[in-house]
Amino acid sequence: MQQTDYSGLLSFVQSVLFGVPQGSVLGLLLYVLYTAELALVVNRHGLSLHQYADTLVNISTPAGDAEAAIRRLTACLIDTKAWLKASRLRLNPIKTQMMWLGFPQQLTKVNVSEVPVASARINVSETAHNIGVIGDSQLMLSAQVAAVCRSGYYQLRQLRPLVRSMSSDAVMTLVQAFILCRLDYCNSMFYGITDGLMKWLQSVRMRLHVWCRRPHNAGATGAALPSGSVSGELQDGHSGLLVTVRYGSTLSGR
Repeated sequence: MQQTDYSGLLSFVQSVLFGVPQGSVLGLLLYVLYTAELALVVNRHGLSLHQYADTLVNISTPAGDAEAAIRRLTACLIDTKAWLKASRLRLNPIKTQMMWLGFPQQLTKVNVSEVPVASARINVSETAHNIGVIGDSQLMLSAQVAAVCRSGYYQLRQLRPLVRSMSSDAVMTLVQAFILCRLDYCNSMFYGITDGLMKWLQSVRMRLHVWCRRPHNAGATGAALPSGSVSGELQDGHSGLLVTVRYGSTLSGR
């Protein structure tokens, strides 16, 4: 059963015979259960599959075998499209992204720039979005750091004219809701990033630290900003390439 509440007014109760109510926390889980057999289709081609809100198909291959890997991937996508169609789903090329992962010297050996998906051809990109995180082909996370910092400074500029008439508690609530939550989102991925990128992230936190400690009105005494940082190094001896494809699927409507 589903009912909508808007401005204190309730809609008629409707029976939901198919699908999941919009915004339901069960949506992701039920989608994964509904598409569980898709893993068997992908495994038949010797590929690995990861499913959550998005579906990822990964192939690990030497740089010299990139074209053979793409042929395997194309065959897998053909079978995937057929399975989705039989399950009342449709492969959506618009939401499909492909990216090569590897060291710079390996990526220069790859000449494949596009992959056929359904009736379209998907260009290989340098970055790809996955559940709010921007990954890049060398796993440097520079695009993700740039997006986080750009968002943080933008929100700071938007909040600056408002804080003069707000208490410290209200300021901290806004900072937590609009800035700190973005800095903390998936921050474990920043382990091992370069010192330059780490300093860029820390610059946003330091600006917040100074900004929140400064009284903004006569009744404000400043706010204490939680401090924290992530640093470290990762060693990777993998000598091959990893091609990652994220594809979207939608209900076919038939």
